[in-house]
Amino acid sequence: MISAPIIPRTRESLWDLLESEPERIERGFALVQRELIVDEGIVVDAIARDTAGRLVLVFLVADDDDGGDRDVGLRVFGATQWIARNERLLLGALPEAEIRGGMAPRVVVLGFEFSETCVETLRTMQLEDLSIYRCEAFVLDGHLHAGMSPVLGGAADRRHDTLAVPPGVADAELKRVGAEIIDLVSRIDPNVEVQGDRYSRRFVSTHGLLAELFVSGDRLFISGIGPDDTPRPVNSTDSRQIADAIVRNYLEQISRPSAVQQRQEALEAALADAPSVEEEIESPEEAARTRDRLRIDHALHPLPRAPLMGDTEVSQEEFDAFSGLSSESKES
Repeated sequence: MISAPIIPRTRESLWDLLESEPERIERGFALVQRELIVDEGIVVDAIARDTAGRLVLVFLVADDDDGGDRDVGLRVFGATQWIARNERLLLGALPEAEIRGGMAPRVVVLGFEFSETCVETLRTMQLEDLSIYRCEAFVLDGHLHAGMSPVLGGAADRRHDTLAVPPGVADAELKRVGAEIIDLVSRIDPNVEVQGDRYSRRFVSTHGLLAELFVSGDRLFISGIGPDDTPRPVNSTDSRQIADAIVRNYLEQISRPSAVQQRQEALEAALADAPSVEEEIESPEEAARTRDRLRIDHALHPLPRAPLMGDTEVSQEEFDAFSGLSSESKES
């Protein structure tokens, strides 16, 4: 049986997906302006800003484009050359965008499908920072889910296995602390994974999210370890303390698995009690889609876990219980 694509493979569909959830690309990704036209009529589909404040040029590739993806390389080349000459002029026209100047722009290309010729053309341009994402979609229980799968750059070629702190945005000390936290958490247990994108790392167990480490501007933040979900800045001496708090979260998940379900139920209740979401929605179907989108968002950033216990480190007894060993057995 032949059926139509789940999402119409049009430019407008791509734009709707990007505009509704820019963070499908990565944490902190924000749209600034739609459509920039420069020399020779070259079109940049959107101007964006990443969480570090860097300028991002967004190009869309859709089935309804004249010529398909054949002109993407020309558009990218022309636009990046124009930005190199006129960055100050552009940023002067966007005073409220909070984009940091002085760095080569990132290039993000989004589409439903890319030819090998297109990908190879973009690859051989040797841009300082290029990412290509393919839009993927599926329907589950009648609800549409969509995401961006990396084709080139970012997670696709594993360039960001450690927390990326762009040069000139955050100092080396923050990169060191971030790397220490990631290393300590990755050694907690095989059931604890480190996930994320360019500027964030989520520490996840088989029971749920433990905490999230992320860059915003020129600062490093941690969320999920305090008395509420408010992110707190990370200081140069915090790596051990934060790792201890994440271990406590994991111990709580193991000892009280029901607490995870309770938090999910609280989240569902909070979403259901959000009248402002539906007040601006025209139809029940759109309201359902919006609720689903919020649910996906909060699944990545759920309610906080155990509180941070001041400067107290995890005790030997807690580590023994966690590892399945007792102090007595070790003494014997």
